[in-house]
Amino acid sequence: MKKLNFLLLILLIFTFRISAEEKTYKITKTSEKPRIDGLINDEIWKESEWQGNFTQFEPNSGELASQKTTFSIVFDEENIYVAIRCYDNQPELINKQMSRRDGQEGDLVFIGFDSYFDKRTMFIFGVSAAGVKNDFVISNDGDNSDYTWDPIWDVKTKIDSFGWTAEMRIPFNQLRYNKDANEWGLNVSRFIYRLKEQSSWNYIDMKKSGFVSQCGVLTGMGHVKTKRYFEISPYFMTGYHRYEPEEGNPFATGKDFIYNVGLDG
Repeated sequence: MKKLNFLLLILLIFTFRISAEEKTYKITKTSEKPRIDGLINDEIWKESEWQGNFTQFEPNSGELASQKTTFSIVFDEENIYVAIRCYDNQPELINKQMSRRDGQEGDLVFIGFDSYFDKRTMFIFGVSAAGVKNDFVISNDGDNSDYTWDPIWDVKTKIDSFGWTAEMRIPFNQLRYNKDANEWGLNVSRFIYRLKEQSSWNYIDMKKSGFVSQCGVLTGMGHVKTKRYFEISPYFMTGYHRYEPEEGNPFATGKDFIYNVGLDG
């Protein structure tokens, strides 16, 4: 009996060590640009590495996710490409609420890159099953979040008999990183609305402080060239002002039309 209890103790310790282990994903470089349509049927997705085994951090912290989630990541000189497959044994119950950008409604998936690998800052790209984008920057290891950050990137989702999928194209020029760094921080998470379940690839222990510092590692980036970019946004505004006219004053007729044209860079 004592021997059995000892073996159970060893098994529990081993299980805890596995759940707390920092996971690693090795990214694949590609010369083929996958089509961003949500179907994830391009040849590159058949050749790249897929990982999963997500762990809940809410509501049952430390338990395996109730629904299987897998993902794959590749890159070329210009972009990072991400494919995520969210299996669901009741696809008819997938919540696909529409919302504004960053609304975080319905079933969701997110991928985060700690591209400085400083364990403090992470760029998050997410999407709902309805195809609504979510993007923000986490700083100070999760204490601060900036939802005003709206990078330019592409994503498409599809719902099918297995669950739903998301396919992303994230340009390097929307990120900040050290060009010589071979490792980035990485995590992928999923939220299932009907179950109020949140799970992640690298386990997030809610009893510990910090979020970015509990993420896994992305390897194989090599020497990615730092991208410089410049964005411009033209604008045009018009207005109408009505007031009491001044007799004999040609500049105070009682109505003014206002026009304003400009360019933000």
